[in-house]
Amino acid sequence: MSTTYKFTIHTVDQANAGTDSNIFLKLYGDRGISPEVRLNKYISGNAFERNKTDTCSIEYDKDYGEIYMIEVRSDMQYAAPDWLCDYFKIEKKDDPDYSITVQFPSGYWINNKENHRMNATSGYDFDLPTHTTEYRRVYGGFHYIPPNIKFVKTIKTSVLVDVDYNRVDVFETSTQTSLEVEYQAIKAAFDFQINTSLNEQVDNKLQQVEEIITEVTIDGAQTERTLQEIWNESEYNFTAKLGSDTYSFTIPYTRTFAGFKEVPTMWTEVLEPLEN
Repeated sequence: MSTTYKFTIHTVDQANAGTDSNIFLKLYGDRGISPEVRLNKYISGNAFERNKTDTCSIEYDKDYGEIYMIEVRSDMQYAAPDWLCDYFKIEKKDDPDYSITVQFPSGYWINNKENHRMNATSGYDFDLPTHTTEYRRVYGGFHYIPPNIKFVKTIKTSVLVDVDYNRVDVFETSTQTSLEVEYQAIKAAFDFQINTSLNEQVDNKLQQVEEIITEVTIDGAQTERTLQEIWNESEYNFTAKLGSDTYSFTIPYTRTFAGFKEVPTMWTEVLEPLEN
């Protein structure tokens, strides 16, 4: 369903703050990322002049939900192309209660062709409560054990402490209705809104590999055996509220060795016997 967003854009009252360059805008919402639009063609008259407030309405092909960030760039054309923006105010035509503001930092000039990303500073509801912890069983390597020999073995495993964006569930908070949100939008929400708070809760290990090493003793038996490692993996479960939507996701955190499982004998690795 198409949605019309209304933009109010104010340029700072400072010498040379205005620009004649083309300004492009992209919206980042909790339900998707908009295509880039050139704002100048929607604004009548000379846009982005010093201490001027410009307004325009743009119809998009869908509702991008709660806007938590915008991306602005300039083509840096014409004389004195630099621009000193004050703020963007974003409203929805069909929702009189919706209004957020993206405030630009004081003295922040757009003076190149790069993409400039700014977070919403008002009207955007973001919350990341403390996680809960669950455990699941995972299996590791195989070890061939000859009969009547005792072994000591150093075994190890690793865990990537990170979010699998393909396994993030998104639903509307008020109705609990499941939502289909594109991968790119989910990743952007985490990159720019969630990860800072999330990293603190996983001891600043986000996107790092946690390696676990332990030494085990394997007693001898009368017959040959093949044993497979069993590990208990700790998972942190989060439910993050972003605007009107809720993101549910799990992060593997660490593993502890839980023993061995005997499987049909197979030759994989011969262990060195324990010295007497």
